[in-house]
Amino acid sequence: TYSQENLDFWYEAESFKTINPSMTSVIKQAASYIIKKYIDESSSYELNITSEVKKELLKNAENPTPSLFLRTQAEIFNLMLQH
Repeated sequence: TYSQENLDFWYEAESFKTINPSMTSVIKQAASYIIKKYIDESSSYELNITSEVKKELLKNAENPTPSLFLRTQAEIFNLMLQH
């Protein structure tokens, strides 16, 4: 079975991709929300991703685009395939 946080993250990241990139404040706020919920070490929903993916994600989150979570989604997808 999949961890619920993996599925929840997947759906939220899919929704994030639909945000118009010209809406910078909205995309930054949404990115921050997802990162706090699924990436921060203090989160109770923290995803099991590699430190390399996490580091890249946090670096790219400084100037987020709709594709911000693609690599993280790929890693979570592969993790879900293994279970």
